[in-house]
Amino acid sequence: MNKPMMTMVAFAVAAALGMACLGCSASTAEKEDDGSLATSDTPAAEESEGAAEDENAAETETAAEAEVAVENEGDTNPEAAKAANPTVEDSAAEPLPPYAGDADTLDGSIANYLIAEFSPGYEAPDTWIPVVQTVAVDESNAEDIECWGSYWILGYNQNGTTLECTCGGNYPGCVHLAKTAEGGYEVSSMDVAEDGERWYGSLVEICGDDSALADEIAAATDLSAEPQAGIRTDAIRAYVQENGLNVTAYQDFGWDPVEL
Repeated sequence: MNKPMMTMVAFAVAAALGMACLGCSASTAEKEDDGSLATSDTPAAEESEGAAEDENAAETETAAEAEVAVENEGDTNPEAAKAANPTVEDSAAEPLPPYAGDADTLDGSIANYLIAEFSPGYEAPDTWIPVVQTVAVDESNAEDIECWGSYWILGYNQNGTTLECTCGGNYPGCVHLAKTAEGGYEVSSMDVAEDGERWYGSLVEICGDDSALADEIAAATDLSAEPQAGIRTDAIRAYVQENGLNVTAYQDFGWDPVEL
């Protein structure tokens, strides 16, 4: 049975940004000519004095404008500026909070480990929400608790009230955890099925040559089937409710949204 160890879902998200461009008009000084000529009746000194007065008045006006600009610096009203300039865009939406699994449970600790261990291999989405489906547990050794199952990390970007899945991967195998002094769990390592032709054979080996357990894990890698589809929906719903998000559905590319 050949099956890739990691199933990646990569989607191109197109965003159309309307950009309005404000043109800047440069004023050009134009010389007025009313056809009149200077005559000897106008003393040259008087003309010079008038020009000096005009120059002084212009300098005084410029200085007054600069003083007003300094006084008003920092007093800009953002709402007024936005109303006056329609190209001012709304600030970006608040970033989604990171997913946090309950470290007092095996599944919560595994979820946190999956994000920390495997998310660097993907382009960062708005948030990660793992799908943890443990099918067998051996807690006989508190220092090496073994959990076999199918484990996903899935990345989502928020689009309106929908979380759109943009990337992710599946990591079936066995997670090794230890009980902490505080009563929680800490992952020490994970055995993951190999990629390519060795996928099933390596999974059987991880399961201690228990092919029935390997078959159960293999079946659990199908996110469209139950119970994993329900586990995924429950995980997303819990994340949304815990963080008080205005999200009503999630969606895979090419599929209808799934209501929460």
